[in-house]
Amino acid sequence: NPKLIHGYRDSFSPQDKDDLRDPKLISDYLRSHRTEYSWHPQPKYLALQRLTRHHCHLTHTLGREKSYFLALLYLKASEYQHLKAFSNSFGKTSTTILREYATIGELAAIPLADLTKMLDDLGKRRFPDPQENARKLQQVAQESYSLPEELVAPVNFVLNQVLDEITILEKLVKASKEHLAETLADFPEAKALLARFAIGTTKQA
Repeated sequence: NPKLIHGYRDSFSPQDKDDLRDPKLISDYLRSHRTEYSWHPQPKYLALQRLTRHHCHLTHTLGREKSYFLALLYLKASEYQHLKAFSNSFGKTSTTILREYATIGELAAIPLADLTKMLDDLGKRRFPDPQENARKLQQVAQESYSLPEELVAPVNFVLNQVLDEITILEKLVKASKEHLAETLADFPEAKALLARFAIGTTKQA
């Protein structure tokens, strides 16, 4: 009961509240006071706790890797995020372009019509205006800082490896989410949660 622990804390001289002191204070309280109710672990909820914490771990890891990738992407194409040639930098077309071209400057030499057709094919005709995507991509190529030749290979190697990590993590997050949803189906109180966080993925060009 947080109120009891809070009152017990007030019986001592003022001290900082942190993750190291709090458990000691709680254990000290339990040694000196008889508890009205004993705690009995419920395996069903402990299992759910493991699953939710694992899912949280995966999503945080995925977010961290994406942030790391974007920081590295600035070296290869400093204007990529700013000019937004694609709505999603991690979409299929975007990552294909980043993998296949060693430097973003190579795209500036491709005729606009050819680049438009290439993006339209890669995006499987999902882009509303592929020519605008091509135009912005060439603008990115023209306005980004040039990457020193000595950094081209290392930066691309790291970017490709991080993309591989992100792909794997996205699959793990999806599988974890589906398994968690199946587990939550056994908990009547979780119906509202399942309705709010419905499982589903949207394919992006």
